[in-house]
Amino acid sequence: MKIENWEIIRQIKEALQKGMVLADGCVPSQMEHLLWHLSDGFGCKVIVTYDEQKALEILNNYMVFDRDAVYYPAKDPLFSKADIRGSYLSEQRLEVVRRLFAGEKLTVVTTLDTFAEQLQSFDGIRKELIVIRQGGTLNVADLAEKLVQMGYENESQVSAHGEFSIRGNIVDIFPFTEQAPFRIDLWGDEVENIKIFDAESQRSIENVEECTIFPGDGSSFEEEPSEDFFT
Repeated sequence: MKIENWEIIRQIKEALQKGMVLADGCVPSQMEHLLWHLSDGFGCKVIVTYDEQKALEILNNYMVFDRDAVYYPAKDPLFSKADIRGSYLSEQRLEVVRRLFAGEKLTVVTTLDTFAEQLQSFDGIRKELIVIRQGGTLNVADLAEKLVQMGYENESQVSAHGEFSIRGNIVDIFPFTEQAPFRIDLWGDEVENIKIFDAESQRSIENVEECTIFPGDGSSFEEEPSEDFFT
């Protein structure tokens, strides 16, 4: 008999609709399969375990059933943002925040210590973002100052995450949460157009109507408890 037809599964799912359920006795090899069935019908889900190694093991097994499962890592205080590992962890965390902020229904796998972090509500996060829209206005000096405060570096040419460049009426920004940088063409202080471009060839890929810039390390998201971050 398939697991979804088990009477105990039906009973647990009914109980979950009313509140918290404590269940034990599941063999480790079947845990992810059970979690996937029990979470059916819910939006965003969070799987919490005791350490990083176990979290990555669960993620690997759970992705057999749910390709929208992601890992939300802890910050590593031993590595700075400039370090390769520190930068990679920041980008992983920001990518999860970005996808949740965009309304994607994810299964987030993390550790107990990370889950206990205090995170802002989406309204709080929204105040920290820079959103640039075609047809809007943009003060380049203010933008440069804000980008530096957010952890971005001013370079002569953008080639990697966390860099921006200002050359006359052209502003290039490579957000930590994007696969390619944005090029913003200005006419005075008006945003004439926004393009995604290839960092290596510097050639335009496509036009977009707006771009959203997240802070470089996500530290400004960790100021107050959130009730809606994973809902």
